[in-house]
Amino acid sequence: MKRALVHIFGAAALVGVTTIPVFAQDAKVEIAGGWQFLNGREIDPVLVDEVSTSKGFFVEGAGSVTSMFSVVGEYSDSSQDVPITVGFPPPTGSVAARNHRTVRTFMGGIRVGAPAARVVRPFAEVLFGGVHTSASFSFASPGLGVQALVGTAFGYDFAGGVDVRFSRHLAARTKATLLRVNQYADDNVFRLQAGLVILF
Repeated sequence: MKRALVHIFGAAALVGVTTIPVFAQDAKVEIAGGWQFLNGREIDPVLVDEVSTSKGFFVEGAGSVTSMFSVVGEYSDSSQDVPITVGFPPPTGSVAARNHRTVRTFMGGIRVGAPAARVVRPFAEVLFGGVHTSASFSFASPGLGVQALVGTAFGYDFAGGVDVRFSRHLAARTKATLLRVNQYADDNVFRLQAGLVILF
């Protein structure tokens, strides 16, 4: 997975060198949002030995310090419903349940990329902040309520992506990230994001 991100950064750098700027003025502020896919092991407070795959959304804002350097803030939310079986002492025994898992991130950091005026703009960023995970259980049997386990831990994220500008104020973004979560067990979580960017 780390090797894949190295390839992403390398390809992005090559594109940045060969792309010709066409927008005369760099954007100072941007707001982005879109779809997110998350895949990782040991981010669930209960099923720590299983791979979690979830879908959700991300929203981020950035302010340019220079044409190649920006300060970034991001919020993301992903969730998944997983059918499971929970074992209870007799006479209850095994009971069918549904585990609703969520992963939320609150992160900020820096971004370095090709000059913002380029039509195709590759970039790399590093983010730090909180990763909040939760698991709530809905049991099929009557008389059993909903239980929830929650936790928040420190995480950091390495990302590489590409913006393709359609106009002075609108661009499309694709980004792959490697999120490191230090909570129930240290592990890498892969995220793929795609969405739109509004530039001001």
